[in-house]
Amino acid sequence: MPSTYPSDQPVTPAKQSNNNNNNNNQETSPSPSPPRNPPVLSEPGPRARALDSVFDQALKHTLDKCSYDNFAACFPTPAEQVPGALRGLHGDFVGRLDEMCRAEFSALLQERDVVRSLNDLDALVADAKKRKGKKSHDNNNDNDNNDKTLSSAAGEAMADFTNGPMPPHLLPPSSILAAHLSPFLAEKTAIVSSRLETEQKANLSLADEITIQGAEIDGLLQGLEAVVADLSGAAAELGQGQQMQEVAGDLESYATGSGAGGGG
Repeated sequence: MPSTYPSDQPVTPAKQSNNNNNNNNQETSPSPSPPRNPPVLSEPGPRARALDSVFDQALKHTLDKCSYDNFAACFPTPAEQVPGALRGLHGDFVGRLDEMCRAEFSALLQERDVVRSLNDLDALVADAKKRKGKKSHDNNNDNDNNDKTLSSAAGEAMADFTNGPMPPHLLPPSSILAAHLSPFLAEKTAIVSSRLETEQKANLSLADEITIQGAEIDGLLQGLEAVVADLSGAAAELGQGQQMQEVAGDLESYATGSGAGGGG
């Protein structure tokens, strides 16, 4: 079978005709997927045009701040004596600044190859949307016509995921968030638990001290009540002694008075 690849040996007319026939057969054979036209990289796409629009708006806003009034406030003497010359200088300054900014921006775009990169991004996004729409359409057709086949395929896929680890890009956002936050939350939970345990021990120690102090206070109160009872008894005894002295005085006075009356 003649080879269709080029070689270093000269090609004879017969071989060349065979190669041409093979090439024609290959060209007439249907290709599995039609080739797509490559994107035009020289023309800016939607994102590149949006970038230019943002730059134009930012530059316009900056140059609007450099108005003639603000410019003249920096040069009061020329503004008063030669306003026309100063106005011309202001126009030249603003125009030159605009040209320099645009030139620098264009140089950066060319140096970083921004337009091509943004066009590639536009092409990738468009291709992804197209593939997503095509896949959704194919899935809908498959669901309507081949439910049993899809069920078996889904069962095999679930079996594969069950037997092996699930790829990260297929995990739900909650699982990814939990995977990122679990170490941080575990560390903070351990710290809080340790502090809580320390505070609980301190609270138990304080409760024991309060119980002991309460018992001491109860003992002191009982002692004070006993002292008060003793003082009350002593006061009562002192009151009875004073009454006896008063009675004895009355009897002595009565006896003295009676003796004096008998003598008379």
